[in-house]
Amino acid sequence: MSVNNQNNKNNNDEHSHMYIMVDPETQIKYIEQISLEEKPNKPISEITAKFCCGSILTILFLIIGFPIAFCDLYFSQLTTENSCLYKYYYNIYINLQTYLLVSGIIELILLIIFICYLWLFLYFEKQADLFAFILIYLSKFSNLFLFAWNIICAIIFWGYSYQSHDCSIYINNYIFASLIIKFASFVIFVINSKN
Repeated sequence: MSVNNQNNKNNNDEHSHMYIMVDPETQIKYIEQISLEEKPNKPISEITAKFCCGSILTILFLIIGFPIAFCDLYFSQLTTENSCLYKYYYNIYINLQTYLLVSGIIELILLIIFICYLWLFLYFEKQADLFAFILIYLSKFSNLFLFAWNIICAIIFWGYSYQSHDCSIYINNYIFASLIIKFASFVIFVINSKN
């Protein structure tokens, strides 16, 4: 009989840990402890620093990029009579209004993409690699397109419109200044991409 009791006792010991009842509060605390161990806690100061850095860079991007894009879109929608914006010169089938509209839209889209990438990089550094790869080639392609687009505008503006004094003084001044700024920014882009 003692051998039987010994076997029953061993069987009970083997299976006793399967049927232990734990109160719900202990289960909740255990689950919370496991979830805290799985997620690394980032200190509040790191999150705050990323937010401040992202906010400052977003404001800087907006200060630098938004005025040109906005002004391109604004000047493309001026509807003064006999404006040089709507005039086609010789065999060039692009007018200054089309140039300003396309340029403003592309610049605005690129600005939004760069700001989104900035925030993606700040908070999801590991996942941002693929987006960075796409962004690099998108920026190279768009800058080359905008460079060619600016050359077309320079031919229309300085070759025809500026010499014939078709534009009003404020359209003249804006297009003149914006072309110089855009060409200078392209030179800066080329220099930075070599480094």
